[in-house]
Amino acid sequence: MIIVECPGLVDSFARFALGGAGDARPIAPTQKLVVTGLYRYVRNPIYIAVVAVIFGQALCLVDWRLLWYGRATLAFFFMSLW
Repeated sequence: MIIVECPGLVDSFARFALGGAGDARPIAPTQKLVVTGLYRYVRNPIYIAVVAVIFGQALCLVDWRLLWYGRATLAFFFMSLW
């Protein structure tokens, strides 16, 4: 999961910064809507990639605390969408 999602995470950040003419921080939002790459299919590919990397680490290290951390992060991301 880590190997699969890291390129997606980097690509999403790059498209957000270069294509959207902004930053991933809320203080510097994008000037243009990004609709290419993974943004064509998912509203927040950065959220999905981060959670997938955390779950990948949990599986790799066999650590239940990382699994709970991933679940909490996923819940936080879903709550921030409301």
